[in-house]
Amino acid sequence: MTIIWKAALVATVLAVGATSPAASQERRERANLTRPTAGHTYYSRAGATLASHNDAVRACAARASATPQAQNAPMTGGLVGVGLATAQDNARFQANVENCMVVQGWSVVRLPENVGEQLFRMKRDELTEVLSIVVGRATPELGDIVRVFDNEAARGDTIWGAMPGYYGEDSLSLKAVDLRNLPPPIPALLPLHPGRAVVQSPSAPLPAITPENVASLPPETALVIIRIVGTGRTNGEGLGIGRANFRSLPPPIRRVQTDPVEGFYAGVKWTLFKGSNRERRETLVAMPVVPGDYRIESRMNTMEYCLGAPVTRVGAGDVVFLGTFDIAGQVMGPDMSLEPATAFLANDPARASRLRAAEWRNGHVAPCGMVYFYALEIPGAPFEPGYAGGSSATRSPPSIPSRD
Repeated sequence: MTIIWKAALVATVLAVGATSPAASQERRERANLTRPTAGHTYYSRAGATLASHNDAVRACAARASATPQAQNAPMTGGLVGVGLATAQDNARFQANVENCMVVQGWSVVRLPENVGEQLFRMKRDELTEVLSIVVGRATPELGDIVRVFDNEAARGDTIWGAMPGYYGEDSLSLKAVDLRNLPPPIPALLPLHPGRAVVQSPSAPLPAITPENVASLPPETALVIIRIVGTGRTNGEGLGIGRANFRSLPPPIRRVQTDPVEGFYAGVKWTLFKGSNRERRETLVAMPVVPGDYRIESRMNTMEYCLGAPVTRVGAGDVVFLGTFDIAGQVMGPDMSLEPATAFLANDPARASRLRAAEWRNGHVAPCGMVYFYALEIPGAPFEPGYAGGSSATRSPPSIPSRD
């Protein structure tokens, strides 16, 4: 394509955009992490080049199209199989690519319908020429920024668990980028510890720790406590807590029920029917755990925070309150007031004297293994060293990491 022809093409598109109704600049009232932004969209980032745009799209597409199902959640029992989401025109693939791009610091730009249709009908090389000019603009000329990372996973009204349906591919970025021969997703799976590659170690049912029996745990046992608050509408919902990097670590051998675990689920009580938003439900879970780093890895078994999760250290003999999480609240929290944990330990003064609040750090990254993925942040918590996603992401393009 000659420079003159390219200039004429872009000028035509800009002229159409100038006479088109502007796309809404308002954020979606209720964020939906299970489908891509409606309309014709592309990704932009101030200072980006077409090469950095294409590399970022391909890296996110690699994650979205080669997600090992449930390999990343110790609470589900570890490696249970591999499933590929390869249909590039389905809602889950597009939603996960968009979620990934947004976490990495890219903005979603939506075009007026007539401009978007004109660009979408272009051949790939023509569309690429247009995107090469607009993806690095701080202020879009062809539309409006309609989505940036906003820690949506921490809001109770965010849609995170809907099942995908067909959704026509409207992303200009996906149409323009060659998605063949995608690179391996980063981060890759950690090497499997030899103990996990053989028959499962002896195990026992998850412990049921109560105020009446908590004092019977061995004094060196690490204990974590978490409180989940919801409404009648949040029936059975909660958070998955798992040991970070568990695949490369020796598995715990559990012979009796009170032996420590490396992953568990904490959710409000499940009942046959959902109730009303006025009905308050809560659950307090106390769990003996193997010492290590523990992350909030998922919302139920649908939304995974592999792009950046809160993580905290639990040492031998520690008694750590993870916080009170209001999963139906406008801000999920956590509330780190120790009163719920102190009350639970009323019959165990030795552990009550060691009780402390979790020291959360945001930005623990892991391979993705569930239906949808995103990042979750605890407001005000520091970030893991080297993490540059989520609210810590700059709006200028990062250098492309070496794969050597």
